[in-house]
Amino acid sequence: MAVPENWKTKHLILLVGGNPLPNYVAGKILLQDGGKLHLIHSTDTRKIAEHIGNQFGKENSKWYAHPCNDPASRDDIESALYSVLQECGSESVGLNYTGGTKAMSVHAYSAIKSKVAVATYLDSRTLTLRRMDDQATERIADVQFAVEPTLDNLMDLHNISVQKGRIRNETIHDEFNKGMGASYANPETANLYEIWCQRYLRNFKNIQGPARDDLDKAINAANAQETDERKIAQLGMDVRAIMVSHDTELVEKSSRLPVNPVPLSEYPALVDVNNALRKLIGIAETDETLDLSGYTNKELRSLIRHMDGDWVENLTMQALQQIASKCRLREILMTIDTDARPGQYNFEFDVVAMRGYQLYAFSCTRSADNGLCKTKLFEASIRATQLGGSEARVALVCAHPAPNKLKAQVKKWWYTEDPQFEVFGAPDLGNLPEKFKEWFDSNKKVNQ
Repeated sequence: MAVPENWKTKHLILLVGGNPLPNYVAGKILLQDGGKLHLIHSTDTRKIAEHIGNQFGKENSKWYAHPCNDPASRDDIESALYSVLQECGSESVGLNYTGGTKAMSVHAYSAIKSKVAVATYLDSRTLTLRRMDDQATERIADVQFAVEPTLDNLMDLHNISVQKGRIRNETIHDEFNKGMGASYANPETANLYEIWCQRYLRNFKNIQGPARDDLDKAINAANAQETDERKIAQLGMDVRAIMVSHDTELVEKSSRLPVNPVPLSEYPALVDVNNALRKLIGIAETDETLDLSGYTNKELRSLIRHMDGDWVENLTMQALQQIASKCRLREILMTIDTDARPGQYNFEFDVVAMRGYQLYAFSCTRSADNGLCKTKLFEASIRATQLGGSEARVALVCAHPAPNKLKAQVKKWWYTEDPQFEVFGAPDLGNLPEKFKEWFDSNKKVNQ
């Protein structure tokens, strides 16, 4: 059910904690038009209270700050509450105690439950608003889509700015992305393509001595290996390790390509990849090399980055755009990177989407490496929770051959059964729109 009108009040009291999103959502849902917001905060959360209040209007006109010296003290919390109630007079009063510490919530509810007030909290697990006071005849309301903040709203709540010039809302090379995703149905593809990318898209001309011997040995061994998937994977990691240890970078000028024209792979498992690369460059189906000489440095830089892995981000964004209306997705954006300043969070997301007031963050990689995939998922989860609170959801889009196995390992590692994250691997890349929709639908069922 929608939020009943008698849940909304002229004065709304919010307890301010570390994440401002629940307070923002509660304020937008429960405050009557022309009402006043009262934010009870500690010394540490004064700035957060300001960021919340600024979304509603001018301080001491639309919202009021009420300091609580010791958020663990019952006396201090009750004193702050009674001060607010005196200002409210006979007008309707509500308390939403989702934010703040547990001590603040317990003491605030205890102090106000005997008053004629609407007491509520947001359940991040079910995306519902629950009413707890004795006057309630209805106890629960679905608020999943009751408030639809923008990504800018989320950033403003945290006083974070992003690099606007990097954010993208359109994809490139769509057919290539789909072709690459479909080719990864072969479990050998990811590791073999890893070897090809490391061999031909990175500048390793300056690697000399024993390291160069190791690199040549690893590449030759990889070229000689055709069937053993485990050996191919290890060889791919050997090549990557040598590249990383010598700070090799993606090629940005054609003159720095290790070989040009770039030979296509002879591995049978990369036949579909080769076809996708031919279409990307615009050459005949019989050509066995990619001539990258005719590009400007800017064009080549973009092309190399796309072949090396940006196609996964674009494929992810394509899939989300395809199901946007069915799944009520908004603000599907790619390459979200903050302007890091001292004392602020530093966020970087490959792809994001907003759904109601939920942030969905996607971390993308063409790697099949177990350790790297887990690390990327862990980092994305931390950042998404910091920005989007407990309601945020995270997905890893990768080339892992057994995504369900990886997901089970992570759940065991994190000691959780909460479906706050999902893993999409190599078997899913050719069918991401349907896989994503299944995930969104399963979240909806949980929320109901």
